[in-house]
Amino acid sequence: MANKVNNPNSQDAYVYATVAVATVKLELKDLDGARKDLDKSEKILDGFDSVETIVHAAFYRVNAEYYQVCHPTKLARAHLTFTVQTRVRLLLPQCTPLPRMY
Repeated sequence: MANKVNNPNSQDAYVYATVAVATVKLELKDLDGARKDLDKSEKILDGFDSVETIVHAAFYRVNAEYYQVCHPTKLARAHLTFTVQTRVRLLLPQCTPLPRMY
């Protein structure tokens, strides 16, 4: 899918698809492959004047998950995942935080 949108007119879609592939590689523990896809995406994002929020959010989400796996903290060692509130904040950073439900 990523190769289908790899043209000058749809580079944002290419980045979004490449980040999705990096997500799968990260889940399969292919850390080198995920890092290469994230680096490739970052180079393209750096060349943009503006980009859709969803593309940036996807990139930063996967990049954060990559560093959580590669540089574990106490939370990562305890195998905690992002809470719904954290995921929403990553996707919609301009919104106010959600109230705690628990």
